[in-house]
Amino acid sequence: MGTRRSTRRQGFTMVEILVALVILTVGILALGLLSGQFNQQTNISDTVIERSAALQAAIEEIRGTDFPSVSAGSVTIDAYEVSWTITSSSSNYKEIEIVTVGPGLSGGSILLSVPDTFVYRLLARASVLCPGGNVIDDEYNPDDDDDLDAIELCTKYYPDDEYDVDDALLVCLTHDPPGNPGNPQEICIGASAVAAHIAHGDTPSN
Repeated sequence: MGTRRSTRRQGFTMVEILVALVILTVGILALGLLSGQFNQQTNISDTVIERSAALQAAIEEIRGTDFPSVSAGSVTIDAYEVSWTITSSSSNYKEIEIVTVGPGLSGGSILLSVPDTFVYRLLARASVLCPGGNVIDDEYNPDDDDDLDAIELCTKYYPDDEYDVDDALLVCLTHDPPGNPGNPQEICIGASAVAAHIAHGDTPSN
């Protein structure tokens, strides 16, 4: 009696192949979309950095100009046209409106000519008299009474000077001249001598 052999072939059905193709297609489309978004974000970031660099370069040019000479001007920095105008000023500050025009984001797309406005307040730098000459307080804030530290500046620029740096700070006192107490006078002296004058009856001026 003969034996019957049955053979069973293994493989993918048409349905399985179609499902696999659909999954692969969706994955490729998602990867392509993600790659496009990544490139767009990279371009936007590069544009923001370039504009910021152009703005900072213009500010440094303004800061490098003597305070009385700062006025309206313009400069081209890479792909950006940067211009500035003085909107308000006083003896110790100037408010400057800076406009940058160049590649930028507008309406969700990067365009070649997008304006952006930035307001910068420039403070006059205070000069401090030290024994070896004048030094400039680059961070001087006229609205802060404690900002100008003449002692620190003088010791920084003239550390080896035997001069008492406290005397760079002048203090005004009401002084009664010996023998003529009815004729008080205002005198301004170095900070190191204040204690001795107060001990002799002088008083701080109002």
